[in-house]
Amino acid sequence: MSWDDILANPDFKKETFPTKLAVAKNYFAEHFEANPSFKQETPDLQQQIKSNFFRTLGKVEAESGVKEALKHFPQEDTKLSL
Repeated sequence: MSWDDILANPDFKKETFPTKLAVAKNYFAEHFEANPSFKQETPDLQQQIKSNFFRTLGKVEAESGVKEALKHFPQEDTKLSL
């Protein structure tokens, strides 16, 4: 299963952030840190890759927060006019 598939999984989206973080750590360890090509990269590039990967969790949290906030607004089909 790809990381994008995991991020899109409804069950994953329902999990708490600590659980999502644990899944991400395991995924990164298995799919990146264990990869010989990754180990050959410079420490700076490894850190950049790791930062970019874990930043995807923030995207999930942001999207989840927006969806949660929208539940508190009336569900009218209105369009903004400028």
